[in-house]
Amino acid sequence: MKNLLNKLMMSTKYFAAMFALLALLMVGGNSWGQQVIGSFPYMDGGFEGQTISVLTNTKSVTEWSVSSTTNSTTREILTGSARSGNKHGNFVLTQGTQRIQTPQTSTTAAAPSPSTKYTVQFYYKASTDPAQNNFAAIYNNVAAGSTDRVYITTTSATYAANQWVKVTGTGTTGANAIDAAGNYACIRPVNATSSAYDDFVVYAGDADITPPNSPQTVTISNITATGLDISWLKPNVITSPSTEASSGVDGGGYVVVRYATSPNSDNNPNQNGIYAIGNTLTNGTGSLTGSVVYVGTGLTFSDNNLTTATNYYYKVYAVDKAFNYSTGATVNATTLSVPTITLSTTSIPGFSAKTTEASASKTFIVSGTFLTNDITLSANSNFELSTNNTSFTSPIVISKSVGSATISPTTIYVRLKSGLGSGVYSSTSAVTASSTGVTNSGTITCSGFVTTPYYYGGTGSLATVVSWGTNANGTGSQPSNFSSDYQLFVIKNTTAVSTDAQWTVSGTESKIIVGDPSSPGVTLTVDSIPETYYGVNGTIDLAAASSGSNKIVTKIKLQSIASWVASATYTLNQQISYLGNLYIVTTAGTSGTTAPIHTTGAVAATSGTATLTYSAPYTGTITFGSLHSSSEVHFQASAASWGGNASFGKVIFGNNSSSTLTVPLIVQTSLNLEAGSNITVNSTSYVYFNTGATATISGKLSTSRATGMFAFSIASPNTTNQALQFQGAEIAGTSLI
Repeated sequence: MKNLLNKLMMSTKYFAAMFALLALLMVGGNSWGQQVIGSFPYMDGGFEGQTISVLTNTKSVTEWSVSSTTNSTTREILTGSARSGNKHGNFVLTQGTQRIQTPQTSTTAAAPSPSTKYTVQFYYKASTDPAQNNFAAIYNNVAAGSTDRVYITTTSATYAANQWVKVTGTGTTGANAIDAAGNYACIRPVNATSSAYDDFVVYAGDADITPPNSPQTVTISNITATGLDISWLKPNVITSPSTEASSGVDGGGYVVVRYATSPNSDNNPNQNGIYAIGNTLTNGTGSLTGSVVYVGTGLTFSDNNLTTATNYYYKVYAVDKAFNYSTGATVNATTLSVPTITLSTTSIPGFSAKTTEASASKTFIVSGTFLTNDITLSANSNFELSTNNTSFTSPIVISKSVGSATISPTTIYVRLKSGLGSGVYSSTSAVTASSTGVTNSGTITCSGFVTTPYYYGGTGSLATVVSWGTNANGTGSQPSNFSSDYQLFVIKNTTAVSTDAQWTVSGTESKIIVGDPSSPGVTLTVDSIPETYYGVNGTIDLAAASSGSNKIVTKIKLQSIASWVASATYTLNQQISYLGNLYIVTTAGTSGTTAPIHTTGAVAATSGTATLTYSAPYTGTITFGSLHSSSEVHFQASAASWGGNASFGKVIFGNNSSSTLTVPLIVQTSLNLEAGSNITVNSTSYVYFNTGATATISGKLSTSRATGMFAFSIASPNTTNQALQFQGAEIAGTSLI
């Protein structure tokens, strides 16, 4: 029975503790599981390195085992309800004897030495008193016979039902050499026994109940936002008993426990408890939970992956070979706040530059907190930055005040550079922000395009490329066509010019600009006479002028020209398009069933009463782009319309024109309906006056809306309000004349 007890002891808690130590040593003391400290870590006496499983009768260098699978109903490693850590062994013996065996070691130098006194120590828990039936044993060399095993009679503390009870026993190992295949320790229950086991350990000498002194001079250093280093000195050597090792831990090591709040004096590990990294402790008052973050023999430990700007508390224990714990040495520190750069946006689209001129700037806001250095903003080779919207460069530095870790929200200007070739420019890292220690610096995506400007020389047809050049006076390189992408055609070097041919400007982002802020106002007349259509197809901007106003006078319908259909009612001078040709109604009436196909002269629809006169090839319409508030658009045709919600500066309806508005008209400065001219606002349109804009009505203004004609203080215009909607409040004698 003594032999069985020795084998059992070698196979249980102590062996598990040794196993846990080996695993932790292999990874520098920072791994969950295998025992790290103590005399024989490979035994894994805390069971933390074991797999949750039923034990087999096959001995192993990593797993606990049993001597036989007979006469036992339960033989397993469980999680939960352990004395220390998470795992423990559970064994139910129905009769006879069994060994619960620790893992072995193939390195004989790591095993218990021959002819040496050892103490076996473990804890059991049972619902009935096992009556001292838990023995222990240490096996040196099974093949050599019984002289190489020591059976150990143990002594238990006072039994208490379902409470952990300490067991110790001392014996001297056999004299023969250690067999690498046959060494282990074990717990050896006899007779009918049902117990849980935990915290099994084997160490040289008599039973040891004296804790080591506490580690000395515990300090925290190298604090970062997510980590810190803890270091300590060895405890003073205990002079009694005289066998205490000079290291001050007597064959053990150190355990570090971390808390989220300041721990109390009784928040400590179990005495003789074997823990692994990641185990939690709830002992003591205050309902505190501690986490085991270090188990090892070193004098330093790095705790990483911490939360920023958080106070952490640590207890550092010296632990001896019997897993007696010293009083914990307490220390705490707060991790640093993370240096952070905040950008107000991650994307800025819509830049538009010329090859000879930088784009208008756009803005974003940068700020920083917990900084250790200034913020550097860098733009790629196509963009440039400024803090004052005057001086642009890259990179720029946003400085923090001396002694400050904060940079207040600062407006930064960014633009596309001058001198770039025409085309699209887009970059996911057009602007980057950086500062020492900042890992989330961030980038801004910027996108836009560059156009090549061509200038009208002041003479010649607008629709002829030789009338244009890249120099401001109209000389220089000429465009090859009006259809390429990213071209601007700036009408200047004259005060007035009229279309004398069909003029189409197409291509992505290509458009016409009437006037230039550095030049006096220019009037562009888009003309039309019978048999001739001098239309403009494209987008037109009206720029500011150095004096006067830039104007466009339209004598043709700009857009929404009706397409020919059978049996339609046509009014006098109405423009009709069909198969790429433009026709003017010279006799009002109803169309017939035969479509117009002629390219000269008049024709009467064969079954209708309307007369259609050929005007010109019809290829497109004007779309208004950006219209300066000082610019003027004069509608002098029999009807007027335009694409989208264009925002006009000054808009004038004159020359006895008669127009039905089918799309919204936005007025920045003023609307003037001259005498003899008519405007009808239908259900799909309205006229909206920005704050300060005025209306002068001398002609006829009409609407079919039940809501009426005028409304003031309208923040958001819509088609259900009155026909004329003013953003501001009414000013008598000013808003409406």
